[in-house]
Amino acid sequence: MDVISEAISLEAAKALVEVAREAGRAILDVYGADDFNVEYKDDDSPLTEADRRSHE
Repeated sequence: MDVISEAISLEAAKALVEVAREAGRAILDVYGADDFNVEYKDDDSPLTEADRRSHE
């Protein structure tokens, strides 16, 4: 993975933090559910509902 070092504004940083928090909440909602289910992608790696929600 390439790493790019570039300054961003405080507003952009705050927005990124909020996006990460929302994704985290969505993931925790799934893992806390009684009907936890895992599907598999074509390469046999797991694809969970948490994965799906974190990308919405």
